[in-house]
Amino acid sequence: MATDRRQRHCTLALLCLLAILALAWAPAARADALDDQVRAIGKELRCPVCAGETVADSNAALAVQMRGVIRQKLEAGETTDQIKAYFVARYGPEILLTPQTSGFTLGVWLMPIVALLVGLGVVFAVLRSWSRRGADAAPLPRAPETTAPSLSEGDDARLEEELARLRQGRTGEDRVAG
Repeated sequence: MATDRRQRHCTLALLCLLAILALAWAPAARADALDDQVRAIGKELRCPVCAGETVADSNAALAVQMRGVIRQKLEAGETTDQIKAYFVARYGPEILLTPQTSGFTLGVWLMPIVALLVGLGVVFAVLRSWSRRGADAAPLPRAPETTAPSLSEGDDARLEEELARLRQGRTGEDRVAG
């Protein structure tokens, strides 16, 4: 009977210890999850005083305060979109690390895609014209060689005289030059 009581006391003590550990563990787990949410939202916001840093990565005093505000709003049950809207209302749309996909900033999202499609279209058109030009540039059949028409007697004699004069002029030039 005494061992029975001891086992019950040990079991009860063990259950109490487990309950205490579970109660201590739950807030720590919840705090870790909350820290993860604060960091995730901070990664989407640009630090107003640091160039090129997010609120999550910055150590500036303003970034630390912004992380505190994010934590308070998450504890109050606000959603990520509500928290971002709060900061956009205070600092303007430049606070968001990624631009919104509406209005003028929609062009920021669409222009790279449009430029890529236009570039691919130009490359396709150029390659197609080159391939067509290569097919069109097949060698043309050579025309049959024809003999020159024969000269009349008078023209033939005149041509011979001109050639003779030309030969004499060259030989005369060769003598002067030589």
